[in-house]
Amino acid sequence: MSLGALPEFQNPEIISQQSRDTMSYLWLQNFAENLPDLWEHPTILDLIPEKEQGPAIVIGRGPSMYRNNQLRLLRGRQKNFKIFACDGTLCDCLRNGVLPDYVVSVDGNPFLILKYYGDWDYIIHYPNATPEQIKQNTENIVLVNTMAPHIKCLINALCHKNLFQRVKQAGFKIYTFQPLWDNPNEWGISKALGIMSSSKRNPKGVPLIPTGGNAGATALILTKILRHELTALIGIDMGYPIDFPLSKTEYYAPMMVKTQGRLEEIPKFFKIYKNPYTGNTYYCDTVFNYYRKSLKEIIKNFKIKTINCSDGTLFPEEGEDIPLINISFEEFLKKY
Repeated sequence: MSLGALPEFQNPEIISQQSRDTMSYLWLQNFAENLPDLWEHPTILDLIPEKEQGPAIVIGRGPSMYRNNQLRLLRGRQKNFKIFACDGTLCDCLRNGVLPDYVVSVDGNPFLILKYYGDWDYIIHYPNATPEQIKQNTENIVLVNTMAPHIKCLINALCHKNLFQRVKQAGFKIYTFQPLWDNPNEWGISKALGIMSSSKRNPKGVPLIPTGGNAGATALILTKILRHELTALIGIDMGYPIDFPLSKTEYYAPMMVKTQGRLEEIPKFFKIYKNPYTGNTYYCDTVFNYYRKSLKEIIKNFKIKTINCSDGTLFPEEGEDIPLINISFEEFLKKY
């Protein structure tokens, strides 16, 4: 979502279309530059097992994951699960002794996602970085390079070539996918990209999947594709605790641009939710509200048995019939 495209609360389809309108050129340019890698590397289809698999856990970087020390709870118990880490949590997982089976990347930004893997050009990309941030990036490079050979990277074909180069250099095992643009059975962008990405290695091209617009939703879809019987979510908050500083939210800067710095107009970009399972109150901006609705649609439409162990705004509301339950992470670990 670009700085100029942040809307007030409105129809989710409008938000999705605005995102496509502002990002399509970058995504398609990335795809074209990635074609040699797409022809060479295996796809997620190569990972689909013959039999149904046990539980999976998707790890996002929502505040509740850190506040509730959920990585520490998981450490030493992960042998019973397959771990799908959103790229933003990769280094936090590794520092806390949790080795993901998979890391998932979807964003097409030229350098934003690189920092999650350790960015060799960090000082160039972030000229105002503090000494502590520079030190942390250096440590991330070493950590990722050490552990990458043990992790499969599930990467969007529309990610920037810089990210493909970084994950190859680090030694990840790469498996590709691409998001649905339109009906792949009709002539359109999806069918064209499928044909263009076909090769001797991948005669059917890079597979198209719904992504929900973010790494967390994509990871959940991937657990279904890879035949896991159920999936637990941690750090998929889809919002912020009520005491979380507004100025630190992800889209605060575009809100300030949109309102020309008028703080009294900022509240129109947010909704308040009280989680009935934890009793905690969260606020959710227009983009995360779109992601929230999209994720619930994915859970319902693909019949993904989902156990949300995150706090936040993702819970069944009155009248909703979706395979989503909310329990604590401690309870999930005891049961499974």
